[in-house]
Amino acid sequence: MRYLLSGALCLVALPCLAAPGEIARAPVTEATGVQPNILFILDDSGSMAWEDTLNKGVEHWGYQPASSLMGYTGVYSNSRTGIENNHDADDRIVYSSDLGGAVGACMGFNVMAYNPALTYTPWAGADRLGIAYQNMSLSNVREDPYEPTSSARMKDDVYYVRWDDNGDGDYDYGECGVYSNNSGRLYLDEDHVIEVEDLSAAQQVNFANWFTYYRDRMLVAKSAMAGVINANESRVGLRTIQGRNNRNVADMTDVDEREDLLEELFTAYPSGGTPLRTSLKNVLQHWKQCSHSECG
Repeated sequence: MRYLLSGALCLVALPCLAAPGEIARAPVTEATGVQPNILFILDDSGSMAWEDTLNKGVEHWGYQPASSLMGYTGVYSNSRTGIENNHDADDRIVYSSDLGGAVGACMGFNVMAYNPALTYTPWAGADRLGIAYQNMSLSNVREDPYEPTSSARMKDDVYYVRWDDNGDGDYDYGECGVYSNNSGRLYLDEDHVIEVEDLSAAQQVNFANWFTYYRDRMLVAKSAMAGVINANESRVGLRTIQGRNNRNVADMTDVDEREDLLEELFTAYPSGGTPLRTSLKNVLQHWKQCSHSECG
């Protein structure tokens, strides 16, 4: 009788084990989920103001891709009459700084330069007046997207330089139209010079957006970070390696917290050295010391 009863219990129990259902994808103790903590570290050293990041292949000129040919000079500058190229395309190139100002407008030599194949969109977020970032025009670009008073007009002869890539993606001599004449003096082939005023209306807007939002290293970094922060539902904070623009992690589903973090990001500026080890140490100390209410 005892064996019959045991067999009956087994038969009854077996169907209960046949269909386990959906397997839990998170620990049952955390079924409601926990917001991740994300702390961005922004490089706000002086080199982030540079408008060039040299392409592989520029060793022909004696420069390494990680270095800068122009430093703080840049490809474009704001004179009293508006934005202009730092090198006149009609002049011969004598000094290396002139070379940078000319060939720096070619994306084959300088990967930060304008690329007509890309679509440059305004940043996520809003400027100092709380107005969402907008498409720009040649008559209204900004040196600082966050600051409306930095608006300027592009001069009629502003240009970029066409890149005739041979398909390898590296810079090769002549691909940006810089050649040497019989006396060894460099010059920029006028066939490679594309004046912005000759572009289509859509491309003019694209160029104006590039200048305003993407022309230097800091602008590109801010664009990427702003896009992530604006679309994030985690707890996000910010540290800069110079310690000038810091904000502890906070809930990005809170609109006010998100806007405050974006403002901290947009007001960061490049200056000083690159204390990477010190910055990482400070971040680790922050995580070590922050309370549960601060870090979640």
